[in-house]
Amino acid sequence: MKNLVQSVKDGIREAGGIPMEFNTIGICDGLTMNHIGMKYSLVTRNIIADSIEASAMATPFDAMVFIPNCDKVVTRYVDSVSSFELTICIRFWWCDASRRAQW
Repeated sequence: MKNLVQSVKDGIREAGGIPMEFNTIGICDGLTMNHIGMKYSLVTRNIIADSIEASAMATPFDAMVFIPNCDKVVTRYVDSVSSFELTICIRFWWCDASRRAQW
C-alpha cells in the first residue's frame, strides 16, 4: 500500500500540487471474521467519517484521494466530504488473509 500511496503523491507533485497524507482507521471485516474484532467493524465507520471530515474542514484541500482498505468503508469516505465542494478520487486497495495484497 505504501508504494501505491507514494505513486499517488508523486503524480500530484508532477501535476503541480502539494500532496498531504493523513490516515484514519479502517477496520476490514474480511480480516476480522471469526473473532472479537468483528464487533468493531461497523461501529468504527462513523469514526472514519468524522476523522476525514475534521481533516478536510481543517485543511483547505482542493481535492482528496482516498485509498480505502475495505469496500465497506467507501461510503463513509464519500459521506464525510459530500457536503464540501471537493473533487474526490477513490482508488481501491485490499488484501485478505487468503491472498496477497492486490491493487
